[in-house]
Amino acid sequence: MTNVPPVSYPVIFSTLALTLGNISLIPFTSPRSLIPPQFNNKLFKPVFEIAKISNFSDSELRDYEANMKYLNDYNNTIEYAKKEGVAIGERRGERRGALKVLELVKQGYKPTQIKKMVLTNK
Repeated sequence: MTNVPPVSYPVIFSTLALTLGNISLIPFTSPRSLIPPQFNNKLFKPVFEIAKISNFSDSELRDYEANMKYLNDYNNTIEYAKKEGVAIGERRGERRGALKVLELVKQGYKPTQIKKMVLTNK
């Protein structure tokens, strides 16, 4: 493994030494925001993200964790609201369907006719 010269800016990896099959990735040093083009894909982006997080200072890590907690809470709130909205819509639809059936019964339709009308949305 070759020595990487010291740098004055924060680095993602001081040394990146991964081997994938016959492909060896050379030691690599880079600023946090820069991912080399050959590693800018779905396979390596998570690796660089983990490396970036592992190099956070204590205050950056606290901010990151607080932000992740906020995003998790927000996403859970949105998901809950969606489920509630679907449940409300289903209840409204059932109520409207029941009212439609009652109206058809009042008009003198037979159950088989009502079933056919309801299933074909007429």
